[in-house]
Amino acid sequence: MRFVREEPVLRRIAVVGALMMTANGVAAVGLPLYLIDELDVGSATYGLLMSAVAAGAAAVLLTGLSHLAVVTAPAIRRAA
Repeated sequence: MRFVREEPVLRRIAVVGALMMTANGVAAVGLPLYLIDELDVGSATYGLLMSAVAAGAAAVLLTGLSHLAVVTAPAIRRAA
């Protein structure tokens, strides 16, 4: 942990990762409750929505990683 705390690039990655995981956890709990209670969405529709989210995540994974490498690689090279 001390190594991550002392390295600015790793520290930023760790903080952003922690914030993203926290937001995702809140959304994972709150979204089904909101959809079922407030919007009266059935289980089949909820399943379709979650499938659409998974398909979108797969599309980002397949197309977005090259953009991520372009953004982070110069910062990692500067820190080294």
